[in-house]
Amino acid sequence: TLVADVASLGEAALRDQAEKFDGATDHDIRVPAAHLEEALAGLDPQTRTAVLGHEAFHVATAGLGAVPLWLSEGLADYAGYHEYGITLERASAGLQARVRQQGVPAELPDDTAFGDGGRATLAYEGAHVAVAMLAAEHGEDRVVIQGTEEA
Repeated sequence: TLVADVASLGEAALRDQAEKFDGATDHDIRVPAAHLEEALAGLDPQTRTAVLGHEAFHVATAGLGAVPLWLSEGLADYAGYHEYGITLERASAGLQARVRQQGVPAELPDDTAFGDGGRATLAYEGAHVAVAMLAAEHGEDRVVIQGTEEA
């Protein structure tokens, strides 16, 4: 599927599809700023701040090297939500509902889950919970990058 291709191949998959179906080549693949602003404006202030914190975490850690996607997204969610006072219970409500219905997931989310509209929410929430569990077990200072010295 297109979503799986984008998850594994990134922008190249989008460009291939645009050329195949629209004959378009060498075009900019960016969401217009107005659309991003509209989406952010629709969030409550606390969630909006957490989302921006999540994305800022990615920017700050971009040069640190490759890590598994679940860890990158889980750390970004943990940093964004935790820093701005959104509880883990609130941030992982969808995963909690799934656990009540189907039990605890047997494994961490795979990379394709983060780009799959039907699985992305649970993937992000699962990664966030995994990082929170690591922080609780080993200490936040050993799990989350502190300050900007490393970044």
